[in-house]
Amino acid sequence: MRPGKLDRRGWMLAGAGALVLALILPFALAGGLGRLVGGLWVTVMGAVMSLVAAMFGG
Repeated sequence: MRPGKLDRRGWMLAGAGALVLALILPFALAGGLGRLVGGLWVTVMGAVMSLVAAMFGG
């Protein structure tokens, strides 16, 4: 086999790796986006609660 040329086993390993990434990636993205949105929600609601407390003498 020449260097730089994949044989059948190499292609099968590459395909299996791509399949694993395709299965894991949506869950990883969903988890990361959930954390981001949750963090933003906590930050914004903390600021809103601080403003309400300042308006009503809390």
